[in-house]
Amino acid sequence: MASFIKKKALDNGMRGLSLPKKRIVRLPAGLFKRFLALMVDLIIMNLVIVTPLKGKIQVPEGSFSETYSFVQNNPELMSSVYLMMGIVFVLAFFYWTVFEWKLGQTPGKMLLKILVENKMKGKITFMQSAIRNLDILSFVLFLPLWVGDIIYSQFNKEKMRLFETLSKTKSVVEVSVDG
Repeated sequence: MASFIKKKALDNGMRGLSLPKKRIVRLPAGLFKRFLALMVDLIIMNLVIVTPLKGKIQVPEGSFSETYSFVQNNPELMSSVYLMMGIVFVLAFFYWTVFEWKLGQTPGKMLLKILVENKMKGKITFMQSAIRNLDILSFVLFLPLWVGDIIYSQFNKEKMRLFETLSKTKSVVEVSVDG
């Protein structure tokens, strides 16, 4: 009972103080920080998706020319490789899309405290997340498009990638400011 009275008196005494309130400011996430988040996500993808699929394709060890010759003589192997690549691309696309849609960040972004938000400062929709993550497919299929996406972000005043602009989303970090 005494601790309750003491706490209540302390609370009442604090109400009279006019302490400055902390403000949270959201700034564009920097390229280096975003790159580190991507690397963390790629490591997770490699451990969870790519590594288990690697064992499904048996290629004898040897020099590049021996491996190339083996692949040339086994066309059914290439269809398996293409199937595995397709599975990896689809799973990677949904990894980023679902994490950003449901949680507003991937595990790599969580680690580096990067958030994905609607330009109107709200939660992004599934479609916005899908559009902003189309570059995952372009990374392998259209490498110049992915490079162009990075270059676009460096010349954009808000440091937004092309696919962020198209999806009306942005990557931000929260900074606490006294004031």
